[in-house]
Amino acid sequence: MTGTSITPAPLLRLRGRVQAVWAGDSLLLRLGPRARRVTPFGEEEMRHLHALRAGLTTEDVHARPWMRELHEAGLLEEVRPPSDDPDLGRFDRLLNFLSELELRGDDRYDMLARLRASHCVVVGLGGLASWTVYNLLCCGVGRLSVVDGDTVELSNLNRSILFTEGDVGRPKVDAARDSALRFSPRTTFDGHHMMIDSAGDLAPILADADLVLGVADQPPWLIKEWVALASHRAGVPFLQASGSRVGPFHRRQGDACSMCDWSGLLRERPERGEMLRRQQLLPRGDSGALSPLGSMTGGMIAMDALRHLLGITPLTADRVWEMGGDLTSVLSEVPNDPDCAVCSDTQTPLPLPSQFVRPA
Repeated sequence: MTGTSITPAPLLRLRGRVQAVWAGDSLLLRLGPRARRVTPFGEEEMRHLHALRAGLTTEDVHARPWMRELHEAGLLEEVRPPSDDPDLGRFDRLLNFLSELELRGDDRYDMLARLRASHCVVVGLGGLASWTVYNLLCCGVGRLSVVDGDTVELSNLNRSILFTEGDVGRPKVDAARDSALRFSPRTTFDGHHMMIDSAGDLAPILADADLVLGVADQPPWLIKEWVALASHRAGVPFLQASGSRVGPFHRRQGDACSMCDWSGLLRERPERGEMLRRQQLLPRGDSGALSPLGSMTGGMIAMDALRHLLGITPLTADRVWEMGGDLTSVLSEVPNDPDCAVCSDTQTPLPLPSQFVRPA
């Protein structure tokens, strides 16, 4: 007689992001907008709460009204069986963070799979980009294509987390690839050692991208124009940043883009184009750089990239985030410009930066 195996009933436990706060003789359990108060909360409830952290059967949970209420409120989850997938261990805390988003109907494991299948193109590999790339690796983005034509210099190391002194003289993309794969060996990292001189240079790299992040600042405004044109032509969402200014995030037709930002600045000061042309004639200076500023701005870029990849509206959609030297930040509205030469279908577009100056 052949025996039949019985699948054990799944265990229930508190979601990882549930916060527990004392409130007199009560305990308030909270996850995002959802909350339940356990009154009274004594030694017996404390024992069961600790047991609930590890997992209890549905029968045990429903035997106590206060735990049943937690289950009905969505504060509990099923304990998944052990897995040999190393990413589930590596991204355990990320999965706990994503569990809060399950309240809107998504599954955290599906969200992680979506991030692991995502392909982001990063244009530029300076200090700001290095923190952006590092954050994307930490968030599980599965494929990165990075474009930069520079080599590592000793002066890069005060703000670039991906490089060491042993990398000085190497192409930045090669040094970054080695660093990225040591840190996240199951990530696909494509390095493109090349200088960008036009939108056409980027076209082959964007073929199957999900998102383009423009974090290069040279040549001023021209590189933003090329990234915007290439991304828009390829139909790929894009976000650009330079210094401590991030956005706007262009996802689809009707959203503002970085050239809408330029158009707005040009409307305010029509002489801006001439100023850009004249600025190009001056010798390039050596600006100061502070790693904490780059890490905070890079974190903002990566956070909005993560929001987009997970189907959440980015903070910089139709807005620009900017941080001042005193570390205070502001969000400014940047509407879609009907005369933008990149993302509008106007017959009378405002001039792009390249119409005022060509790179030397």
